[in-house]
Amino acid sequence: MYLPRLRKISDVLTQMHAADPDTVITRHFIESLIHSGQLTALKYGDAWLVNLDELYLLLSAEKPDDTEIADDHVPNERIMWTSGEIYRAFLENDPQTIVRKPNLRRFVQQYGIHHFILNDKWIIDFPAFAAAVNP
Repeated sequence: MYLPRLRKISDVLTQMHAADPDTVITRHFIESLIHSGQLTALKYGDAWLVNLDELYLLLSAEKPDDTEIADDHVPNERIMWTSGEIYRAFLENDPQTIVRKPNLRRFVQQYGIHHFILNDKWIIDFPAFAAAVNP
């Protein structure tokens, strides 16, 4: 299972400037990619989180492959995950993630991903969530 590396735009710019001090990528450029729908973003308070891998792929002008990454430890028939399980999966795959449950829930509502609430737990259709985060 692939979980994206989500970063704040300011952190993305810091990382890009560290790798290439002469980069011409700006905050405005990244925000314009978000608003035009070319880059998937997740709202985090007042900030936007962007998929770092998707941004680099977009900037490199390579076409993504459509192959699915097999998930060996999750049975195929289980598609509903709690927001806590999704959060822990992000944390396990990327210890520096700043994704939190409220952000996941807001993203699910914003994109109309199938979910329901049971005993104050959000149960989310994980394949639909993963498809929305990784367009």
